Amino acid sequence: MQFGLVLATLLCFTTWMNLVYAVTGPVQDCKCLRWSTTEIPVHKIRNYTIQKEGVCSITAIKFQTVHGKTICAKPETNWTKKAMQKVDRQKAQTTPKLVEKMQKEEGSASDMTPALSLAATKSPQRTSSIVKRLRKRSRKMRQWQKNRQYRACSERFYTQHLKIKVVIVIMQFGLVLATFLCFTTWMNLVHAATGPEQDCRCQRWSTTQIPVDKIRNYTIQKEGICSITAIIFQTVGGKTICSNPSSSWTKKAMQKVDRQEAQSSANQEVGGLLQCPWAR
Repeated sequence: MQFGLVLATLLCFTTWMNLVYAVTGPVQDCKCLRWSTTEIPVHKIRNYTIQKEGVCSITAIKFQTVHGKTICAKPETNWTKKAMQKVDRQKAQTTPKLVEKMQKEEGSASDMTPALSLAATKSPQRTSSIVKRLRKRSRKMRQWQKNRQYRACSERFYTQHLKIKVVIVIMQFGLVLATFLCFTTWMNLVHAATGPEQDCRCQRWSTTQIPVDKIRNYTIQKEGICSITAIIFQTVGGKTICSNPSSSWTKKAMQKVDRQEAQSSANQEVGGLLQCPWAR
């Protein structure tokens, strides 16, 4: 039952993760769990990305510094807006320079005159083709970043899945061990309360009465564990007689066996004394 409950919970969690991925797209890398109060000079910021609330716990601006550090900033602060505007201006200035650099590289490869080269670099057709290339590269870069985030989230999910499996196995082992210990404790308590387990061979009393000199030994069967209280006599022929403890014949037979055992014990003690060297 416990294993079925854990399996159902795991399936529900997997279904929920798939629904979240289908609705929101690739899972974001939710590095920012709270906003940072650190405000560094804006010229030390290289880039930024936006973490959206919904998939993640908070909405935050993740700034990347020139030293590779990450700062989680609150979007509504003046410093955050100023830093974002600075990064946007840098990108806007970098794009025309990159276009101009590519135009110069293409122009230097041709054998045209400087005037024709300048006219060619300023032609709308060539500029649009360069912009298309830049856009294509930008799309590839964004796709690569999404794939990287997806792989990182998948690795974390499989790691958590493995941890859950290990916890389930440990819980099951602990449950089996606890059950075994409880059963052992119960058996010990029963043994301590009732004594050694009896052989309840007498289900009813017998009316057989043989000469008492043919009885070799007897044991007592107690009521509670067994159905009745009875005296189990062992005859010299190896037979068993279940007798009523209240009958006079039973009491007479028990006294006879007790006298025999007492006499036998006394004879053994005397024989042991005669064998001692100092008794000679």
